[in-house]
Amino acid sequence: MAEILQVPTELPSRFDVAGVQISAVTLDRAAEMIVRAARHRIGGYVCVTGAHGVVECQRDPQLKDIHNASWLTVPDGMPLVWLARLRRVPLVGRVYGPDLMRKVLMWSSAPPSAPDIAASTSGLRHGFVGSTPEVLQALEHRVRFMYPHVTIAGSWPLPFRPLTGDEWTALLSAVRIARVELLWVGMSTPKQEQFMADWHRRWPDHAPTDPSPVLVGVGAAFDILAGIRTDAPRWVQRSGLQWLYRLLQEPRRLGPRYLRVVPTFLWLALRSLWDSRSRPLR
Repeated sequence: MAEILQVPTELPSRFDVAGVQISAVTLDRAAEMIVRAARHRIGGYVCVTGAHGVVECQRDPQLKDIHNASWLTVPDGMPLVWLARLRRVPLVGRVYGPDLMRKVLMWSSAPPSAPDIAASTSGLRHGFVGSTPEVLQALEHRVRFMYPHVTIAGSWPLPFRPLTGDEWTALLSAVRIARVELLWVGMSTPKQEQFMADWHRRWPDHAPTDPSPVLVGVGAAFDILAGIRTDAPRWVQRSGLQWLYRLLQEPRRLGPRYLRVVPTFLWLALRSLWDSRSRPLR
């Protein structure tokens, strides 16, 4: 852990996939940067995106702008990792939302007396926003069991609709009062990215003298860590077939999406490989 914390904190380079700027990071590097940013209240938000997110960005230019204005946009799926390797982009690994959440919780939940863990990582104040009260209750219970020294400052369910102005004010105030340093966002794409961008715009007007927590959008990680949804086996995740595993679990909901996403992303990936011959890292 001490060696990992010595990694420089400057932002990594990005590689372009159909106009979406993906950060060239590994899981450990992303987790270390997020812990540091939260501890030092650097602010900003982190998009955890895969093939679905890249395809959605083609349909919604505003969503693409949100990804590209992020503090980090990390590669959630193996197809993005493979594409980076084909393009010879160094130091890129899969940053899977649930794994990222587990890693950061583990690092930031060590007791202050632990000699092998840097003191700067312990006691980080976490918050959870999104999903339902039932899921958040189960999530808190499981997190406290798995990481007994973690500090959970609060959790806030959200309605399945855009927040009103008064609801935004109440949420911002609650998170500020709770002194949250790292706010995990559990929604689907593109809702969570839009939420994080809205937060980033609203916070300076609400609390101009206080730094915003770092926001990390982890999608279905809440359900997985809460034990409500079964995750794919590791070999399935490494093979890049997690989309098929999920499709078999929820064919009616995900079938139409994957019929659109898979061929579209393949075309975008081929075009990205062709364009990369004359496009350097950013």
